[in-house]
Amino acid sequence: MSTLQVWVDAELDKDGRVQFVADSDSEVTRGLAAVLVAALSGLTPAQVIEVTKSASVFSSHHISLLLLHCLSNTHLAVCEL
Repeated sequence: MSTLQVWVDAELDKDGRVQFVADSDSEVTRGLAAVLVAALSGLTPAQVIEVTKSASVFSSHHISLLLLHCLSNTHLAVCEL
């Protein structure tokens, strides 16, 4: 059994919104982290806490919409880490 690693960093931007970055040594985990980064970046700290409490952003419907957005975006770098 191998161990996967994920690195996450969060900073507040000049508007007080959280900006996340993440990376992993696994392509699958990196992709899942990219979905979470896309879903959570740009929220206020209070919104991040509320999202993690409700976890509605993690429903399969929301994840599907985020993936569709990433795949249809002509600037794929927005969804890459």
